[in-house]
Amino acid sequence: MTVAIVGRPNVGKSTIFNRLVGRRLSIVHPTPGVTRDRVFAYAEWRGKIFGLFDTGGFWPDKKILFEEVVDSIRRAVEESDLVLLVIDGKIGATPLDQELYRFLRRMGKRIIIVVNKLDRPGEVIYDLPFPEPSFMVSAIHGHGFYELLEEMTKGIEVKKEEKPEHLRLLILGRPNVGKSTLLNRLLGRKRAVVEPTPGTTRDPLSDFFEFRGEKIELIDTAGIRRRSRIRGAIEFYSVLRALKLIPQSDISFLLFDSVEGPVRQDLRLAELVLLRGKGLVVVPNKIDLIPADRLNQLVVETRRY
Repeated sequence: MTVAIVGRPNVGKSTIFNRLVGRRLSIVHPTPGVTRDRVFAYAEWRGKIFGLFDTGGFWPDKKILFEEVVDSIRRAVEESDLVLLVIDGKIGATPLDQELYRFLRRMGKRIIIVVNKLDRPGEVIYDLPFPEPSFMVSAIHGHGFYELLEEMTKGIEVKKEEKPEHLRLLILGRPNVGKSTLLNRLLGRKRAVVEPTPGTTRDPLSDFFEFRGEKIELIDTAGIRRRSRIRGAIEFYSVLRALKLIPQSDISFLLFDSVEGPVRQDLRLAELVLLRGKGLVVVPNKIDLIPADRLNQLVVETRRY
């Protein structure tokens, strides 16, 4: 079974995701629009293993890449058996919540309404305009999750099986060197939001593809720059999460911009990978933007680094 968590920005989707998964995978921050791409992980309840998608906030504002986010939400819902529609219990159901509900109904998926931010035990919101089952929870304190998980898994056969062994490839690099474009190219479909603005990818993105009969997991990460240039808590946690994935992966693809050439930060990232005994593949990207006679020089520079 696979479950998608959807809702407006800042209703607590990522906190619910982290609560269900049992560890902090999605960035949680009061700034709306922190999660843009869908994040996937496995969760377990009473011996049952199921997949879980965290998605970007549904908000009609071009400033937060609304069309890209809606497309990402749609893909997550299409790949899921169940949808958790998260409502902010401090506000109640808004017209935008109802618009999102109609969007989900048109997709024909089973829906559970999750009313979050009810931090006092026993607190209830009445008169919700939805016929589906609703559950009152506090993602911060953990109230209400037993009942929610029982409903999520009720009547659905979930086989407990070992997670398959597969190769894990991590895509690393500074901001805006083309990591998400490489992910989409290798997968053969648009999985990650790609924008010319640095910092589009914040949470790690994981997906699978097959090569010569072997299943491979591909992980895109946030751009990593020098600590002195990191701006704000969101970028800090994005970088921290990317670095923590190095020891959990088998091979890292280190991308850099061929126009700029390799820089000292690329060397630092390469050292981090090699110090952990992991495989490293250096990938000069955007070679279509440099003259042909510059290629040999680029190879020399890369080897020197």
